[in-house]
Parts: sequence; C-alpha cells; structure tokens
Amino acid sequence: MSMSRVTAILAVLCIGWACAMPAAAQHELHNVPPVINAGGDNPDLLQPFIDPMAFDPDFQFFAPAEVDNYGDGPEANTGWFATYDRMYLYVSRPNYVPSYTEGDFAWGNRFDLGYMSDEEHGWLFSFTHLDGPNAVDDLVQERINVYQSLDEIFGAPGDVVLRGGGDSTEDNTPRIPGVVIQDRNNPRTNQRDYILEDYLNVATLQSWELNKTLRLNQKHYGSWFEPFAGFRYMVFSSDNNQDHYLRYDEETALPVPVVLPVPTEDAQAATIEQLIRDSSNWTNRMVGGQLGFRWFKQKSHWLLSTDVRAFAAQNFQSYHSLERVVTTYYDGADVGADVLLEAKAERGTVGHNAEFVIGGEVRVEAAYAVSKAISIRGGAQFMEFGTGVARGRTLTDNAESVTMIGWTFGATLNR
Repeated sequence: MSMSRVTAILAVLCIGWACAMPAAAQHELHNVPPVINAGGDNPDLLQPFIDPMAFDPDFQFFAPAEVDNYGDGPEANTGWFATYDRMYLYVSRPNYVPSYTEGDFAWGNRFDLGYMSDEEHGWLFSFTHLDGPNAVDDLVQERINVYQSLDEIFGAPGDVVLRGGGDSTEDNTPRIPGVVIQDRNNPRTNQRDYILEDYLNVATLQSWELNKTLRLNQKHYGSWFEPFAGFRYMVFSSDNNQDHYLRYDEETALPVPVVLPVPTEDAQAATIEQLIRDSSNWTNRMVGGQLGFRWFKQKSHWLLSTDVRAFAAQNFQSYHSLERVVTTYYDGADVGADVLLEAKAERGTVGHNAEFVIGGEVRVEAAYAVSKAISIRGGAQFMEFGTGVARGRTLTDNAESVTMIGWTFGATLNR
C-alpha cells in the first residue's frame, strides 16, 4: 500500500472523529430538560436527579388559572410539583382489646414531591406520618395514704379534704429535699394517687416511597393515566400497657379486693399496696415494592384524581416488653400512715419475628385551582395492611391486619 493511500485513509478517519466529537460532548454535558439523543438514549429516564432549573419555571404561581371549558381541556402540567395534605384517619384496634371491632381517629401529614418531564416520565417521592391514635382508658386509684403534708403541691394542708372527711391541721411544712418521687403527691390530682392506664389503641405510622412514573397519551374526554412502580419502606409502631393495683393484708400477705370509689373494709385495713405495670411495644419495619396508577381529569377549575397503590413487603418485627412492680409498705392503714419501704422490681423480654405483608392504598381527591399553579383540595383515603402486622401483647400476636380510612385536605403546587 502506497503512502498516499495510507495518508488518505488517516485523513478520512480524523475528519470522522472530529465530526463525532460535538455529538458526544452534547450527550455528556446534558443539563437541560430531558432530551432523547440520536441514539435513542434518555440520560434522565432511570435516575431521579435533575437540575432544579431544568424546566425553566416562570415562578408566576399566583397568575390566573389556565382553564378551558371546551374540547379536552388544558394540557397536563410538567416540571416540578409538590403537595401537602392533612389527614384524619380512623384506625382499627388490635385484636387483644375486647372492643377490637372499633377504631379511633388520628391526625397525620402527607407530603409529595416530584417532577414530570416533557417526555412524559418522571419521579415521585412521598412521605406519610400518622401521629396516633392515642386511645387510653385511665382510672384514678387512691393509695393507702392519700396525702403527705410534706409533699403538697397546691395550697395548704388545711385546704385538702381527706378520705375520712376530716381536715388536716398540720402546719404548711415545706417539702423536705430528698423525698423520693414515688412518695410525692400526684400533680394531676394533688394527692397520692396512681393513674392506672389501659391502652386501647396507641400506634404511629411512617411511610417513605420513591416511584418511577409514566404519563400515557391523553384519553377521550380529557383524562390522563399515569402508571408508576417503586420502592416503599414503612414503620408501624404499636404500644400496649395494662396497669393493676393490689392491696395486701400485713398478717396474711394475701391480696384484698379494692372496690372503687370507696374501698372495702378489708382494703381500708391493708398496709401493703402494689402497682403492676405491664407494657410492651411492637415495631414493624416493612420493606418492599409497589405498583400503582394515578388517573386525573381537569374540568374548568376542578381537577378530579384517583391514586391506587398495591404493595408487598417483608415485615421485620421487633418486640420489647417490661413488667414493673412497685410495692409500698406502710406503718399503718390510716390516712396519716408513713411509708416504711418502697420496693421495685422489673422484668423485660425482647424478641424478633418476620412476616410477609400485602396491602393497598386508595386516594380520591378533588382540587380547585385558585391560581395558575396553586390549588386547594380535599378527599378520602383508605389504607389496608393484610395479615402480618404485629400489634398484640405477646410474641405470638404478630399476624394481625390494620385498616385506616378517613378524610384529607391540603394544597398543591403545579400538580
């Protein structure tokens, strides 16, 4: 091969390489709204990270709403969006409670953040927090000595009516430093009482989800359909507590009955009392995936939407229980009896379990556009965890279901 031919071949290769450089550089320096390059690749399709200014927003959030009463309505929004909703949900009670067929309401918050590109795909991050319910039955149980003058909190001793009906005549002696907190008066009742608590439904829920979303072509009559798939992590915590109060006769060391509000004669003669507090906690950490879709349609200022989710998760369960026993000994059974000794004992248990949970969530909402980018909305929400949630008082009570249903109201930005 002659040198001239080799030179010509090298010149052609150099020219081709030089022409290819701008295209490659354009692909690598992609920092504008998602663009599918000549090779059919979309750099932003499978990752949620995008330049915050990629969609060139005009920030005219309070401009008049863009609505159309004719045809199929306006185009669906693209770019960044955010929503906030306040939730008021009814949560079913655990199975060990006698009133397990009932439920209790709790307040919560829900935040959505994401974007939809001009190529009809995007990402959605959602966080939900339910602070409750907190349904507790409590009972004020007076102790053997209902008042200690050295530990008064409000008023003078003479202002306190004792159980026997008489008034205290002792001087208003200041509290002596060093008196143990268990011997002091209850600040809620201003006398020496135990507040016995029986938890009916005490729980919290947190949920994090990241979804890849797609937007299909507009349907007839102006509706849109957005399927999505993603990852979901949820933490459902359930607290349980039952308190018991007993009195013992000093001679027989046998418990005597306590009938409220007036103790029996045997209870009045008791000189030993005991508080038993049996508490436990289940923490359910559910990790899995979900599939769902969002359907919405705009008509004039109104945007009607429905979100449906189905999720499956492995539930890693942690159990903690603690039994506390406080026994108080008195030098007599009358109101003025002094505390001789207060003994404490604790016993705890820890454990772990695992279950598989299948559940779903449905949201139905109606939003009214008050400006170009801002809407107020209200709706309903339903969430169901199938069997596999731990809520009971023992290690074996770890396969229950949870139902949540209620109302939501909030606001949207560019959604």
